[in-house]
This record gives sequence, C-alpha cells and structure tokens, in this order.
Amino acid sequence: MLSPATAKAIALHTAKAIALQTAKAVALQTSANAILTRVIQANKVMPAVLADVIRKAPLTDEKVAFAWRLTVGPAVDKATSVRLSSNGTLYVKADAPAWNDAIAKSLGLIRSRLAHFLGETADTRIDLS
Repeated sequence: MLSPATAKAIALHTAKAIALQTAKAVALQTSANAILTRVIQANKVMPAVLADVIRKAPLTDEKVAFAWRLTVGPAVDKATSVRLSSNGTLYVKADAPAWNDAIAKSLGLIRSRLAHFLGETADTRIDLS
C-alpha cells in the first residue's frame, strides 16, 4: 500500500503529464490551423493564372480558339468555329441559326470574357456569319 505522500506525488505527476500532453496537442492543432490558413486553394488561383499566361502569349489562331472555348463553354464551342482575321475581327460560324441567336444575345458577356483572356488591347469585333 502507498503512503499518502507517495499517492499525492503520483497524482501530481500524472496531472502534470496530462496537462503537458494537452498543451502539446493544443499547440500542434494551433500550428496546423495556422498552416492551413496560409494554403492557397488551387481552384481559387488557377483561373487567374491561366488567364495571365494566355494573355501574355502571342495572338494566334490557336490562342483565339482556346480563349473562345474557355469563354463560351464546350457546347457552344462544339457548335461553332472561329477565325481571327488580320484586322482583328473574330469570325464565328455556327452550325445552326439558333446558335447564332444565342451568341448574339450574349455578345456583351462574350466580349468581356474574351478580353479577360486575350487582353484589353485585343479589340476584337465579332462577326456572326
């Protein structure tokens, strides 16, 4: 049997050990939270990085086609073909008149999105033929 002084010393030592482990766990969790708050989510930064890379590339038919695909989405891209003329006009040819109507209704949004990818200096006129 333990003496009361020994039992008290063991209890005090156990309480200190538990307090130390709790403090370590809290410090570790705080450190992990601090690291997680500094992590940048890829889906938040990638669109801006992609637009910046595309904007800096030379103006080519491939760049325009890629920007068009990103701007209008896969369905409209599949139903259209685009060609950039030397005077800066973007000629859009749609498979059906309904696609031309849909594009015409969204020209403002399409122009702003294209400017985002091609740069503000790319003054692109859009001709629906």
